[in-house]
Amino acid sequence: TIAFVERAAMYDTHRLNAMEVAHRTVVQWIDDPEWIRNQPKRYEYMGHVYLFEVSELMLISDEENGAGGRARARAVKESEVDITDFAQSALRVLEIRVWLEEEGRTGVATQDEPLVHMTRTYWLGATKRGQEEMFKKMLEMMGENRPSANDG
Repeated sequence: TIAFVERAAMYDTHRLNAMEVAHRTVVQWIDDPEWIRNQPKRYEYMGHVYLFEVSELMLISDEENGAGGRARARAVKESEVDITDFAQSALRVLEIRVWLEEEGRTGVATQDEPLVHMTRTYWLGATKRGQEEMFKKMLEMMGENRPSANDG
């Protein structure tokens, strides 16, 4: 019984630590998503190492699906939207999964259950970085949609 209680307490501790790692990841991502590039996706926190994955999706209005007057949205990858959807939606959904790195094991198998699987929605335009990113992306998308001189 004592061993079970100790394991349960340790699991709860790791879950709380993993939640803190997930929250820190959200804050850092919103400030600067480039921080994650070429970095190991791991945090050392409270004497343990936690591995994480983060993905970002856009929330796009789903008006054509008739929701009986209720707003509906779907989350999609940025590469799957056109300039109109991009301009109308600055809402993003972050999905974060956090695992405890176990000694003697490298990486995490996708079938492993994470300690934390969290989603958070944020408005990209709330930060100066987000506004600049939106402006650059819209300019890129407008350039891709512009007819070339050869199109006649």
